[in-house]
Formats: sequence, C-alpha cells, structure tokens
Amino acid sequence: MVLAGLLSAATANPELQPGAPVAFALQYAADTGAAQMIITPGDYNFSSTSLQLLNAASLDIDATGVTFWFSPGGGVQLNGCTDVFIRGLTIDYTPTTSQGVVSSVDLQGGSFTAKFDPTFLLPPCPNAVSPLRNPP
Repeated sequence: MVLAGLLSAATANPELQPGAPVAFALQYAADTGAAQMIITPGDYNFSSTSLQLLNAASLDIDATGVTFWFSPGGGVQLNGCTDVFIRGLTIDYTPTTSQGVVSSVDLQGGSFTAKFDPTFLLPPCPNAVSPLRNPP
C-alpha cells in the first residue's frame, strides 16, 4: 500500500501537508492487515494532535524522507501494536524544545534511551539526561 494516492488532494501547500490523511492511511493499513506501508516523502503537520496507531501487527512502515511536525502535546503513540517497524521517520517539534537520537527501546518497561542535544531544552521527562548537564 502506498500513501501517495491518498494524499493527492490533501493540500495546496506542498511544503507542509496535513497529518490527518497520513494517520487515516496508517490506521487503514493496520485495520486491513497490510504488511507494508510506504509514506510519500514530505513534511506533515499534526500540530498538537497525536498520531495514534492502534492494534497494528506485523506492519513495516517505510517513512524515508518523511518528517512529522508536532507542537507541544502532540506525538506518535503506538497502542496495542506488535512487530511494527518504522524506518526513516524524523519527528520534529515547533517550537523546538529538545532534539535527540533514540538508541534503544525497552518494550517491557515502556521507556527508551536517547542522547539529547545539549544546545536545546531537555524534554519534560524527569529522567532525561544531557551530556553537558549530567556528565557520565
């Protein structure tokens, strides 16, 4: 399944497309048991709305060249999902409060490990560590 056809009339602004059609297409792929989903490269605006993917199983999402833009309060949520792989996705926020690279995910504990760029504000997480603020 390729997302391009579902987004053809999404917006007149090719620089920042609305995120709702992406969310709809991803959930449709999950609901129909698709094995792969390719998101058309581009920037997608979700504002403060979270992209929620529910009960997806064995879904490979290729988001190479894709950036999801959120404002505070928004983000990506995977609920009740198993064996979902997302490749190539960049998540960004405006205004930018923190930036980092996720190095591991603890599925059992519901947490992740990331290295945050110390030139940006840390995320609002009590255990967030910055190399400059919390040296090893």
